[in-house]
Amino acid sequence: MFRQSYPLSFRSVLTMMSLLAALGACGADEGTPAATDAGTVNDAGTTDSGGADSAAADSGSAADSGSAADTSTQSDAAGETDSYSPPSKHNSFKEPLALTLGADAVKETLSPTGESDYFSFEGKKGAATYIGLAAQQTAFDPQAIDTVITVYDADQKQVAANDDPMPRTTNDSSLYFILPKDGTYYVVVQECWTWLAATKISGSCAEPKDKTKTDYSIFVGTLNDKLNWIVKDAESGDTSADTTTIGYTKNQAGTAYNIARIFGMFKDATDTDWFTFTMPKDISTTGSRLQGSFDGFPAGVDGNGSTTSLGMAALSLASAPTQVIASVNMANKGSSLGVPLKAGETYLLSVKHPGSTAGSNDFYFLNHRASSDNPLESADTTNNELKTPEAMKSGQGSGEGTFFFVTGDISPITDIDHYLIAIPAGMEQGKLTLACSAQRSGSGLRAFEMTLMKEDGTKISGGATIESETIGALLTGVSIGGESKLVVQFKADKQAPDVSSNFYRCGVQITKPK
Repeated sequence: MFRQSYPLSFRSVLTMMSLLAALGACGADEGTPAATDAGTVNDAGTTDSGGADSAAADSGSAADSGSAADTSTQSDAAGETDSYSPPSKHNSFKEPLALTLGADAVKETLSPTGESDYFSFEGKKGAATYIGLAAQQTAFDPQAIDTVITVYDADQKQVAANDDPMPRTTNDSSLYFILPKDGTYYVVVQECWTWLAATKISGSCAEPKDKTKTDYSIFVGTLNDKLNWIVKDAESGDTSADTTTIGYTKNQAGTAYNIARIFGMFKDATDTDWFTFTMPKDISTTGSRLQGSFDGFPAGVDGNGSTTSLGMAALSLASAPTQVIASVNMANKGSSLGVPLKAGETYLLSVKHPGSTAGSNDFYFLNHRASSDNPLESADTTNNELKTPEAMKSGQGSGEGTFFFVTGDISPITDIDHYLIAIPAGMEQGKLTLACSAQRSGSGLRAFEMTLMKEDGTKISGGATIESETIGALLTGVSIGGESKLVVQFKADKQAPDVSSNFYRCGVQITKPK
């Protein structure tokens, strides 16, 4: 279902369009407490599989079918040895329940749903810390609490907050952040509706407001950067010769790669951090192609607590570090890298400070995934013409309705692609949402344009938009108007001279009339 706790954003809609089939095997559930990427090297772990749903603002991959978004499977749980704490009254800063870093998850309950639970822990400045909640045995269970966590320092000043994890495989909250100072920290756990009422933020949460399943577990630990997929910038220098390696490790079942957690500190406002990685050769890409994605976590006290956003992020071949394949300014809300890459090739990732005044705790976190992309354009020689559009492939989506997905290229820049969308029977009076990303996923295409039309080329009212650096290519709630078939046209104005890629990625959702 469509859901957001913040005003609906381009990234929210894009991430809604993720294939449940891919996510069904996905255990990269950051909401699972006691993660093996936190604590000691010897954490054992069990695998949690997540479902799919719409995503919170600014998470996930653009217009992904989900095969790109979440084929990674990851054991985030440190085992099923959670300690049990009977329901207690720790409902204020005066009487928090003390947590120990790296200890077993503690079980609690939000009963009644509208209460707030307070916890505390002792931390050290600079510690890369993870807080995870687990409440939903079945992802997006409407009867299970939809949690939000907020972190405060010893002076009860807000430090960070999280509603939904990234990638969005559950409504269970999780938070990755770096502590700004030594001392006591407080963690407040609330149901999403309680949090909205307290903060006066405009938005909506998972219905119903009163939940029947109110138990949850909470874990707090320090990230274990001895693990292959936990990648801490070595801060060895600011050039392409000074890299930190991003590793790949498969989940316990051996069916998919763990999501890599990448993090670092910007030492000043001119800092650039460099990473190197080699794309795996054993990811199935039948009917598609390999995608490497890098998604930045939002900063600020309503995000991960960093005093800076990410700046420019760029990809290049290790053999040609000055020739940029893809780049995006991650300071623009909703931007991320999601780039077609080649198996076995070694690449460089550079991440820059945005160049603003350096803050007191300028850190960053990125998720990296290697996965299959959306269904690939297959009729480039004939889909240039309106009369011979390529059929857009349907897929199982994460919300209500019917979904279609595609990824392709505008090459040369004069190329125009047309796709046929077959409206399912009974949905001819419904609504259509179309979300695409090119420049905002790192592509060199500029002014990527999409136009929705009837088979005869008549444009659909409200069915055209152009992507910019800061505004996504998004159409929502467009009336289908009784048509059984629609055509969408994709083209771009120009190619950036300093970025070589020319890809785009799109998803369509069709919903029944209300």
